Amino acid sequence: MPIWSELLSELLQLVYKHLHLTDQLRFGLVCKSWLLVANKKPYPPAPEHPWLMTKRGNHKEPYEFLSLTDKRVYKMYKFPQHESIKGCSKGWLVTTKDRELDLLNPISNVQFLLPHHFQFTYVPDVCKIKKAIMLHGSDTFVAVLFCLGNLAICKVGEQIWRNTSTSINYDDIIFYKGKLFATYINHDNQACFSLFSVHDYDRFSVSLVPESDFCIGFARFSLSTYLDTSIYLVESCGDLLMVTSRHRQTGFDVFKLEVNGSQGRYIKIKDLHDQVLFLGYGYSLSLASQNSPPGLKGNHIYCSGSYFSHYKVVFSLKDGSIKSLPPRMANLEDPIWFTPTLT
Repeated sequence: MPIWSELLSELLQLVYKHLHLTDQLRFGLVCKSWLLVANKKPYPPAPEHPWLMTKRGNHKEPYEFLSLTDKRVYKMYKFPQHESIKGCSKGWLVTTKDRELDLLNPISNVQFLLPHHFQFTYVPDVCKIKKAIMLHGSDTFVAVLFCLGNLAICKVGEQIWRNTSTSINYDDIIFYKGKLFATYINHDNQACFSLFSVHDYDRFSVSLVPESDFCIGFARFSLSTYLDTSIYLVESCGDLLMVTSRHRQTGFDVFKLEVNGSQGRYIKIKDLHDQVLFLGYGYSLSLASQNSPPGLKGNHIYCSGSYFSHYKVVFSLKDGSIKSLPPRMANLEDPIWFTPTLT
């Protein structure tokens, strides 16, 4: 019978290399020799499958995280005190406490205080934030989208927010290839983009100015239809996708962005191949079905709702069929997708 505590360190490292974050955290609990390997963190965790978490609550109640991999619910009782979660991006949360904004990693419990919200030009009330996302690299940026469509950005570690100087009401934002893309519908009911060069951040003294605006006449919306439409931006296999969903109809339309200089166009696509799209409030992502938990199918969209809709469904691009999320997923209060990470 093997004695697990006597396995060679090299062999343990090979095992550790193929583990997801949750299993790496458990790895060090086996025995002292395994803990020594885990403490060295010889390899980053394998790509983690998304969790579903509730975005509302208070510090007296645990936040629930539903893992799609092992179908277990993890509860975090020692969450730092905050009022609510305003956004989620690659394992980090943007939270509020006493109307202050924080950047929080709930797994590592690392927390950064963001600049004071009174600097916001258009909407001084942080409760009116629609979405907050993060770009993590040599510099870390946080972009905030308000319910009225106004946009602000800051560099973590600095004490100033930069507001957009335009009066455009943006629908969604995403960091893509090191730049910030923001989409909106213009007066001609065309899908349009503003493109912000984030790494020229230091050159802006007052506000962000788009490098270029380009319109993509992929579809025509009547005003009443547009107001009844949710728009999601998501990166998939290196492409930037825009997914639209009309609340009074069933189904989703998926478009791929093609950019040539300052010109762009959207091409409607009907096949995601092996990709699975996870769409929802605050965070959307794409994964290959072969790397997804059992039961998640390629060429499908899993939607946990949007800021304006509690539309919790699974949609097949192949045949247009639609069904509700499994009860355990759909019953979470205002769930958002969350990818756990330690960095």
